[in-house]
Amino acid sequence: MVHAIGECLYDLTFRSFYQVDACPGGSMLNSAVSLARSNIPVTFYSEAGNDQAGELLVSFLRSEGIETQPVHLYPGKTSLAVAFLDDHGDASYSFYQERPEEAPVFQALDSNAGDVMLFGSSYALQLRNQENIRKLAKSIKERNGWVIYDPNFRKTAGCTKLIHEVVNDNIAISDIVRGSDQDFFNLFGVFDGKSAYEKVRSAGADYLIYTRNNKGVDLFTPEFEKHYDSIQVQVVSTIGAGDNFNAGLISILHGKKQNQLSEKFWDQAIAQAIIFATEVCASTANFVARKRP
Repeated sequence: MVHAIGECLYDLTFRSFYQVDACPGGSMLNSAVSLARSNIPVTFYSEAGNDQAGELLVSFLRSEGIETQPVHLYPGKTSLAVAFLDDHGDASYSFYQERPEEAPVFQALDSNAGDVMLFGSSYALQLRNQENIRKLAKSIKERNGWVIYDPNFRKTAGCTKLIHEVVNDNIAISDIVRGSDQDFFNLFGVFDGKSAYEKVRSAGADYLIYTRNNKGVDLFTPEFEKHYDSIQVQVVSTIGAGDNFNAGLISILHGKKQNQLSEKFWDQAIAQAIIFATEVCASTANFVARKRP
C-alpha cells in the first residue's frame, strides 16, 4: 500500500489569455492517481470542501481505485490552483484556499512492511498538518515501511526561519528526499547536489534524489553517487512532472525491504521515474495513462 497525504484541489491551467485545461490536482493527488493507474494500491489522506467541486474530486479518486476513507470534507469551498504556462511549458501558480484553521484527525489505515508514505509540498509546511504527518510516518516506520518527502518548494512562498525548521523536521522523519535543484536553491541557497545532500544528511535522511529538469538526475546514497540522463522531449507542460517522477520511483520501491536498495534497484527505479515524468511533460495531463494489469 502507498499512503499519500497532501493537497486535494482543482488545477486551472492557462496559456496566455486562455484556459487550456481544468482537472483534479495537488502534488500528492497527482502521484496517487498515477500509482493507482499502475496497479499499485493507494490510500489518500486529504481534505476538500463539501461543495460540488469536492464531491467531484472524491468521485474521481474513487473511480481511479484510490481508497478515500481518510478524505475529509469540511464546510466551505474546495481549494483551487491556477497555473500560468510560459512559452517553455513551465508554470507559475496562484493558490486559493479556504481550509479550516484546525486539521481533521486522520486515522491511519493498517500498513505492512514495504509500504510507502509520500508527503510534501505546501501541505507539509503548514503547522496544522504536522501532527497527522508525524503520526502516519511513525505508523509506517514501525512496520518497516518507507517515508518519502518532496519539499516542492515554490519560490513565491518566501523562506522564513520557521519554514527552515519545518522542512528540516520533515527531512528528519524521512528515508528518501526527492527534490529539484530549484527546491534546494529556494530553501537553502545551494546550487549543486552535493551541497543539497549535506543538508539532507545533516537533517537525518539517508537518500537524496536531486532532479535537474532536462539536465538529468543525481542520486546520493551513503554508499555511492550516480548521475542519470533525462529523456529529451518536446515539453508541453511541466505541471505534475515531479509528482509523476515520485510515482514512477514508488512503483518500483513499493514492497522492497530496507536492505534491498542496491545500485541495480536504483537504476531500475530512477529509469521508471524518468519515464513517468517524461510522459506527463509531453502532454497537458497531470497523470500517466492507465497501465494494463
